[in-house]
Amino acid sequence: MFKPTLPQDDADSPARAEALGLARETHRYSYVYPPGAAWADEVPRGEGYSIPYVADYLKIEAALYANHFAAQLGGIEDYSAAQHDKDRASLQPERLGDHLFYIGQAIAASVERVRLDKVDDFARFFALIDRTRSLRLFQGTTQEQDELFAWQRLAGANPMVIEGLDALPERMPVTEEHFAAAMKIAGISGDSLERALGEGRLFVADYHRFEGAQNGKNGETAKWLYAPIALFVRPVSGPALLPVAIQCGQTPGDAYPIWTPADGPRWKMARTIVQIADGNDHETRQHLGKAHGVMEAVVLAGMRNLPPQHPLHVLLTPHFETTLQINDSAKNSLVAPGGGVDHVLGGTLETSVRLTALGLAELRIDEASPIKQLALRKVDDTSRLPVYPYRDDAIDVWGAISRFVSAYVELYYADDERVASDTELAAFLAELGSQDGGRLVGVPTVTTRAVLSELVASLIFIASAQHSALNYAQFEYMGMIPNMPGAGYAPAPTRDTPDAESSYVDLLPPLDIAIEHFTLAYELSNIRRNHLGEYPFLHWKDPAARALADAFAKHLADLELLLGARDGSRLLPYPFLRPSMIAASIHI
Repeated sequence: MFKPTLPQDDADSPARAEALGLARETHRYSYVYPPGAAWADEVPRGEGYSIPYVADYLKIEAALYANHFAAQLGGIEDYSAAQHDKDRASLQPERLGDHLFYIGQAIAASVERVRLDKVDDFARFFALIDRTRSLRLFQGTTQEQDELFAWQRLAGANPMVIEGLDALPERMPVTEEHFAAAMKIAGISGDSLERALGEGRLFVADYHRFEGAQNGKNGETAKWLYAPIALFVRPVSGPALLPVAIQCGQTPGDAYPIWTPADGPRWKMARTIVQIADGNDHETRQHLGKAHGVMEAVVLAGMRNLPPQHPLHVLLTPHFETTLQINDSAKNSLVAPGGGVDHVLGGTLETSVRLTALGLAELRIDEASPIKQLALRKVDDTSRLPVYPYRDDAIDVWGAISRFVSAYVELYYADDERVASDTELAAFLAELGSQDGGRLVGVPTVTTRAVLSELVASLIFIASAQHSALNYAQFEYMGMIPNMPGAGYAPAPTRDTPDAESSYVDLLPPLDIAIEHFTLAYELSNIRRNHLGEYPFLHWKDPAARALADAFAKHLADLELLLGARDGSRLLPYPFLRPSMIAASIHI
């Protein structure tokens, strides 16, 4: 078997050209749907779902069916056990793409569309499936609920939005009175809005990108997607972060008053509206756009321009596993008309697709490392924000990936000149950013080992750690539907909204839509077919590269212990960036 070689060192150039020719025939771009990004025209033979993948999925499906039946949520008996067993018995790997995300809709279709009477009714969904750890705080006191709400900006399903503030938001005229009301509920004295701003302790989650979004419908049921702004403070002592105020739209005034934790049920509604926006941002911009969409382009450009003999092909392909197939399933079912995104999220399907494309267009590849992303959001300074589990764990995982990739690059590129002379690398990068190629933004010109190392490490981080942090946290926070619904089912509250618990409950989804959302979140959070740092048997043909991979695995094992120990002092565990929880590729 061959050892990896750069093109300038390979005497058998025809073999490399032949391999790339075959790859270009099977890996073709399509720009039809979803628009605004490059997707594979079709999944090449051999890159589909495996039999073990199907087996894992069927276990998840069976667990969901048993759970929903045990929960006695109504109508589920219409989707009979016999029909379910028939569906499972006939499922082959080539049919899984049509089957994924099916059980939620099948069960939901047999459930009457009714509104639940109280928030606690949603807890019935956890019949056989373990309740999420966040549920205890969600069902706790107002202070515990507020702390959980703020915690999710730091360690929830979407810890990618919070930004440090150097000035108060222009579109949110928050006052010292608002601040005082929030601090009184939290039992904190001696602080002020002016002081917190001056000391760099104010943060914002601003969903301005959703302004003007078209609200969707599920059948005849109207849905809402909002564009809120939420202000948070790091208190001088006590919790890591606390909410101060929420404005449920971008235009201050009677339509969008400023709410604080002192505002009872209308504060709960405002909190939920932020969670709805955060969940939609998660699924579209962050998850489908900046993870799935980015890696789709990387897989296609990589396979078309880096032949199997190239060292970067060897390094990157374990992080490509099943990505084209899961993205194909997503665009043909999950993100298709009548699919889960259409049913569950707040905007129209066109809105969700537009936001996905926006996320992809916003991410510059030369700024994709977590270090640069954190700095752009002004949340990299640990003295400003001492507790931020996503940041702290991501930086450590990034360090392990970066050190491994740098050593690997130095193994095959003796100096910067070797990088600059690599014609296959240059072709890969050119196609990655071209309009008739991957269409990614900010793909750097690479002529040095340092720039190459950062680029490759960033791509591996996106495919593994970044996607895992987003994907596998979904059920923890979306499984308890009132914590993070996919959509609202009432307008944002105004001063005329009744100050009653019923107003809050009216905002939440009806039973059938909630079941589909619960089921999707569980499916997406429970398939993991590979792990960062683990490679296929005999993957490394070069003993020197194998030694580097072994050192990488050891580094990750040490990190597993370190990150696990951190959870002892956290409000809730944050396991999503422990190496054992990080998938090596985007395959769900």
